[in-house]
Amino acid sequence: MISFLTLSNYAGLIATCILTFNILLGMLLGTVYRRHSFWKRLAKKLKNINIYNLHNSTTYAALTFVLIHPLLLLFEPTTKFKFIDIIFPINAPHQKLFIALGTLSMFAIIMVIISTKKSVKKKMNYRTWKNIHLISYGTTFLFIIHGIMLDPQLKDRAVDLLDTEKLVSEICALILITATIFRYQYHIKSKKKIISIIIIFISLSAFGQNSSNHFHYDPDSGLQFNKGNFQWTTWAFAERLFSPNQQPAWRRVRQGMEFLFPSYPFTIKGNKYRTSLFYEVDFTDNNFFKASKRFKIWENLFISFQNAKNPNKFRILFGENTSILSREDNLSSGNLPTINRSLILEQHGSTNSFGTQWGLQFQSQVGKKTFLQMSLQDNRGSLNQDNPSFQFWNAQTIKITQSILQPTENSSEKLNIGFAIDHTGNITNKNFILTSGIDNVVLGSTPATGDKFTLENNLDYTNTIGRHFFTIEYEAIYSNYSDQNLNVAGGYGQLQFQVWDKKQFGNLVPFVRYDIVNLSNQTATATEQAIKLGINYNLPFTNKLMSFHLEYAHHLLNGSKTILTKTDKAFDELRFEIRINATRYLRF
Repeated sequence: MISFLTLSNYAGLIATCILTFNILLGMLLGTVYRRHSFWKRLAKKLKNINIYNLHNSTTYAALTFVLIHPLLLLFEPTTKFKFIDIIFPINAPHQKLFIALGTLSMFAIIMVIISTKKSVKKKMNYRTWKNIHLISYGTTFLFIIHGIMLDPQLKDRAVDLLDTEKLVSEICALILITATIFRYQYHIKSKKKIISIIIIFISLSAFGQNSSNHFHYDPDSGLQFNKGNFQWTTWAFAERLFSPNQQPAWRRVRQGMEFLFPSYPFTIKGNKYRTSLFYEVDFTDNNFFKASKRFKIWENLFISFQNAKNPNKFRILFGENTSILSREDNLSSGNLPTINRSLILEQHGSTNSFGTQWGLQFQSQVGKKTFLQMSLQDNRGSLNQDNPSFQFWNAQTIKITQSILQPTENSSEKLNIGFAIDHTGNITNKNFILTSGIDNVVLGSTPATGDKFTLENNLDYTNTIGRHFFTIEYEAIYSNYSDQNLNVAGGYGQLQFQVWDKKQFGNLVPFVRYDIVNLSNQTATATEQAIKLGINYNLPFTNKLMSFHLEYAHHLLNGSKTILTKTDKAFDELRFEIRINATRYLRF
């Protein structure tokens, strides 16, 4: 159950974000933004927003959360806070100075709101009112400092600036400092650059239809900035899970960027090349908003040298990236399917196999329809571990993909087949854990250490029946762990079919799949099977930016009690998922 202290932390972070947004709106109101050509090109709905009313409303919203933030502490017995400690924190039980900054901010916001009342404002001259109103700048910075310096657990620990909870306050501080600099330049030099900067923060959605000279919105990639041969792309998405037997949870909340730098002034066999800097972070899987020893949110963080037009033809990258066997997680658009990862592939993560790794990856188109991928990586998680390891030769992988059929103008038919070999050494203190296909309930485990040798094969076929797309796909994996002579074998097969794809009706894609995983060592065996049915549905009039996913699974277990810990031989699971995305969620 969430504690009142945790709820207080969340309220403080929400207040910080609203205050930051409120200051940006205030800066915008201090300019002649409606005369700016950029504002005139915005969508009509955005131009009709009353910025003044929005600015006032966010002030009251911020005050609400600023008040809730300390009041929740009164219901948390471990903090030992009293009401007097909130309004007069000279005897506060923890970190008096930084508590006082928060109290000062609270009183300052109240004073600013009182000064905006018409009855009070009429009794002041403009300069007095303006000076009081400018207090809000300092108020927000005080509140941000309060959030950065205060121990979120109220245990008087030293400040950890890389603590994930501090990130929100630090980003807000950076935004305000940047906006303040631009605002000051506007004030001194009467330049209008600040208008575009602030509007970017509050109207990103308008770029698709009303792009500036360099910014535009690509629904399949995200917000992009292009200037000459340089391109910057950013994207984000979030997935919320709802299961009958579990609390609602965020499955993924990810944000990423890619910087494509200008091409080098040389060619190799007629091809130009460029450097790319890429990252994607996940704020759910690694204790975001929680105290942790390291900033452990990196899904990807690498630099690459690649073909300027098509990185699939050639790319070498170094840094943190998912294994080449993780398949869909290697997309640069952030458009991750939720159901195409095989159960056996996910379960290999219990031995730190596949998933996020540190090291070197190489890919090249070696034939008209043949692609080669190779990697030397460290399978121990690297940046996402408390004690990272960077021995990127620990796991060696090679994969060949043959694109037998490719789509043309007259046909959507596509057929790909892939084969891979992986060798991972020095796996210690690990168990191979069987988990259920939806709620990740632990079903059993067995030791899995030593050297791991893996063979993988996958195939996917896409075509149409009339105007309806369908895909048939499968993946098979076999692994052997040397110390126990443990054999792990299994895979999945799946069929998905697009019933309709209409703007006014949305996009409905039901699917059926079968997963199997078998564990066998020298003394025992166990088998898990899962039959899944579900639908993916992109909602109408959302351009595939909002969708939900419904999935049912029937599990069958059979095998030795030395491996299996769940007594039920058959059980069911159900999950509903909502997904919001900055890029289109595509199934075909």
